[in-house]
Amino acid sequence: MGYLAFVHGAFHWVDSLLNQSLVTFSISDEVYREIPLPEGLDLAFDIMHSKQVVSVLGGMLCVYSTRIHHREYTFKLWAMNEYGVKESWNQLFTIQSTDLYSITPKYMFSDGEVLLRCSQLRRSGSVFKTSNESPGVWPRSDSECIQDGFIYTESLISPKLLTWY
Repeated sequence: MGYLAFVHGAFHWVDSLLNQSLVTFSISDEVYREIPLPEGLDLAFDIMHSKQVVSVLGGMLCVYSTRIHHREYTFKLWAMNEYGVKESWNQLFTIQSTDLYSITPKYMFSDGEVLLRCSQLRRSGSVFKTSNESPGVWPRSDSECIQDGFIYTESLISPKLLTWY
């Protein structure tokens, strides 16, 4: 199954058999449904040359693909503006690179810019960049290394008030 995304009360994943839709499982009514993938998404399910992954950014269902062709990596990110409406898929951006691969969207800022975790061919660990046209990555130094990152939301709710079952 690979990656899961939880949004609108349902789990979502890419249908790896037909690779033309997202499968959803609603936890409230325990029903499976399908959401068509956006047109223009690289649908070739070849684990060596292409992958499609579902995620959530800014509360929106997103799907991204990475395709490798002649040592060039093409990353495309799509967001569903209106949940469940096929026509509302919107391609946010495309990144083509011979240096960056394994690009993962981590966070969407309020202005729509996306923070991306990437791997770079010439260094170990991860680098971060934003979706704008700037070619720079962070950290800039080859001697600095980041293995991973995570997003959290600050809260004034005390963990002691949470009920654990």
